[in-house]
Amino acid sequence: MGTGSKESHVDLYVKYCKAIGVTEKEILSTPLLPGTVSAISEFYNICKFLPLPEAIAAEKIAGENVNKIRHELYMAAFKKYYSWIPENSLMFHKEHVTEDVGHTQIGVYLVKKYATSKEAQNRMWEAEVRFLSLQWVLYDGIYQAIFSDIKPPTFNVSHFYPLPYYDTNDIPVPKFD
Repeated sequence: MGTGSKESHVDLYVKYCKAIGVTEKEILSTPLLPGTVSAISEFYNICKFLPLPEAIAAEKIAGENVNKIRHELYMAAFKKYYSWIPENSLMFHKEHVTEDVGHTQIGVYLVKKYATSKEAQNRMWEAEVRFLSLQWVLYDGIYQAIFSDIKPPTFNVSHFYPLPYYDTNDIPVPKFD
């Protein structure tokens, strides 16, 4: 679901994929790469299990800021090389260019509020580095799958993976002290 009258990320991404000729069935049945499985699982763990200020630093500063930059590059490439893609099909990417600025600003505000000691600053920095490293693993895996002579193994999508944004499955979530 989107917020208010906006379409959800999933709906916007499906609209983009359909515009470039990828069906919803192909989206949902595309095998997963090991780097994707590892990165997405760890993104989830960072956001779910790290203390909130560290998770905010990782996701809102490292994640959202990189998203903005990446989607700006995508939009420039679409305009230059893929002008046949209908403009309204690019909303997934356009929204990241505009909305992620605000998301990053929220992260910066909250980090400034909660990073009141050197130890807290170091922990937030380490969370950001961890998040950025995972993005590298994710995109390096995609690059290797496309351009390397040695193809990585792939895994079928199942109802256990990828993990949903909310807890609706029967998998027990460990409790940490």
